[in-house]
Amino acid sequence: MISALTVVVLSAQAAPPDFKELTTGNDCTVYRGPALADGTIPVQAECVWPDVSTAKLHAALSDWAGHAKVHDTVLTSVVKQTEGSRSLVYQEHKLSGVSNREVEIWMEKKAVDGGFEYSWKNTAPVTPKKGNVATTLHEGFWRVTDAPGGGANVVYRLAYNPGGSVPGFIVRWFQGSGTVTTTEELRAVGR
Repeated sequence: MISALTVVVLSAQAAPPDFKELTTGNDCTVYRGPALADGTIPVQAECVWPDVSTAKLHAALSDWAGHAKVHDTVLTSVVKQTEGSRSLVYQEHKLSGVSNREVEIWMEKKAVDGGFEYSWKNTAPVTPKKGNVATTLHEGFWRVTDAPGGGANVVYRLAYNPGGSVPGFIVRWFQGSGTVTTTEELRAVGR
């Protein structure tokens, strides 16, 4: 068992030093880096999708309450309040074989060169429903920019510590296949 899973999907145009290619799929490359001092396993996904509409991706990502319609692991996504350009969102996450996770995150959309970035960062841990576990870390972003030949360049970044105990095989699945699956779900709404 691994007591905490933390995955970081980092943004860059090439894998950072010491990162090794973990897997490919969905026109994405996923890299896994060395463990950080706190045990975080960094992972980086970079995608080039010539067959998507950036307008559709932007519409899906900016609908904070709609994330449960895009991602299978998001069971519930409810906007609790909005302050200027950011919104406080409650989410319940599901993963086969472990208890559901709960988290409140501040979500924000900002312009970047050629597109937008949709970022999130959790608040203090929530008091979960009976049988669920509070997520201790959930932050990252999706960056979607126009590709020169059409379509989109997409970078996905995630730091996720689900709290509680998570079996090692689930950690390994999430870092490789799970990251590709998450990108596939977003790509599907952009087609």
